[in-house]
Amino acid sequence: MNEWEKEYLKKKRKTAYARAKESRRKSYEAAKEKMKQARKEYLSRPEVKEKIEIAKIRARKKRREIAAAYNEKRKKATSQK
Repeated sequence: MNEWEKEYLKKKRKTAYARAKESRRKSYEAAKEKMKQARKEYLSRPEVKEKIEIAKIRARKKRREIAAAYNEKRKKATSQK
């Protein structure tokens, strides 16, 4: 029995359930890869890159404000002791 016949018999033995399960897995992986590619293309657009940079700057500013408020609160708490 050659290699091709072995593969054929192996596939034939598989149940319909197993084939369907494998098919779903393959389509899921294909969709996942497609989404990954689309995300990559979207993020590489210049206007999106600009928006991301602005958001990063805003987040940095917000973190600084929160840290400053926290530090101020701690200073008051230690000075009261």
